[in-house]
Amino acid sequence: MKQEAKLIDFKLEDVTARGFRGESDYPNIVAINNAAWTADDEQAIDTIEQATTFFRNLERFDADRDMLVVEANGAPIAYTHTFWWDNDEGERLFALSGQVHPDWRRKGIGSALLRWQEARIAEIAAEQGPHAKRFIQGGAEERLVGRVKLFKQAGYAAIRFGNMMVRDLSVPVPDLPLPAGLELRPVRREDWRAVFEAMGEAFRDHWGSRERTESDWQRFVEWPDKQPENWQIAWDVATNDLAGGVHANVFPKENEKFNMLRGWTDPVYVRRPWRKRGLAKALLAQAMRKLIELGMNEAALGVDTENPNGALGLYESLGFRPVKRWITYRKAV
Repeated sequence: MKQEAKLIDFKLEDVTARGFRGESDYPNIVAINNAAWTADDEQAIDTIEQATTFFRNLERFDADRDMLVVEANGAPIAYTHTFWWDNDEGERLFALSGQVHPDWRRKGIGSALLRWQEARIAEIAAEQGPHAKRFIQGGAEERLVGRVKLFKQAGYAAIRFGNMMVRDLSVPVPDLPLPAGLELRPVRREDWRAVFEAMGEAFRDHWGSRERTESDWQRFVEWPDKQPENWQIAWDVATNDLAGGVHANVFPKENEKFNMLRGWTDPVYVRRPWRKRGLAKALLAQAMRKLIELGMNEAALGVDTENPNGALGLYESLGFRPVKRWITYRKAV
């Protein structure tokens, strides 16, 4: 017998919760996200293609029990869902994910959804049995005082910080050659698996890393707006191994909506045998020149401020400056 999500009584007139309806809910999720991101100055756009790819390849997620959609007079105004994964440090993490439409904030809906998520996670944990390190994890951009307050009041602790950084491309980009024995090559479709595996390997010693799965690979393949023609990928000439890369990307719809000319140089990754030789810095410079060629006037990326390989200092040395700070919160299950 199929079990369904337990619903919430919000004590608000004409506000009700229901279960997830699959693909027919993707436009609702996208509309809520875009309204919230615009109100929060996130300068990003969600799409139905992105939502479809994300949920179609989401593991350890029971669509019937792990997600709620909130409606007001039959119109979706909020949603929440949870899923879990094990990281390389032996921790089991349960995600807090969702949004409330800005017109419906400060009415207790976010608090009610957080309580629902915690109760659902407790059920999953009980079904799984004992585990030594089990946490609920969520995040908030530092300026979103309502979300930050919600986490703090619910007993969550800030454990990690990340920066969004931006670099003015009108400032000259240094000419930094690749280390000897490496070369850039155009990315072909048959190279995608090598790129995917190189990213997974390079990030294994970063905080929060986890084993990459075939679902991750499928999401990588299906993800819309990939621009491999702009990626800067370095190969070892002698061994034919992929050494590292920086993915330059431009998102015209976001630039048009938010009246900017921003490109992204993210992710940045170098496999261990090719580190400490200036490769990441050279690839970043190359990616910035590519963005200039594409007509952009600023480059952006994200960084864990405690990255063990000194990424923050590297980006600062190339002129990137922090513009937003993201906080990761945790609470033990």
